[in-house]
Amino acid sequence: MQFSSSNLVALLSLATVAMADYASLASNIRAIDTAVVSLNNQLWSSSVATYSGALNVDSSAKALADKLDAAASDARDEAVFSTSNANL
Repeated sequence: MQFSSSNLVALLSLATVAMADYASLASNIRAIDTAVVSLNNQLWSSSVATYSGALNVDSSAKALADKLDAAASDARDEAVFSTSNANL
């Protein structure tokens, strides 16, 4: 099988186009990879922020419950004291 110079030029041209397509594809893959890493970082940050927010809400709810318990206890103590004084 013999190659003419025009066939060799055509093959070189195709090889050049294929290399350019490969370089473009590799560049696109790198861009996609970078975007995926960025999205993953954003999701991680959102997850941490959501967890942190949930902890803040939980601790605020606990603090409120503690205050309500203390107020209820004070009210009971006052009621017992008032009843005791009324019975005197």
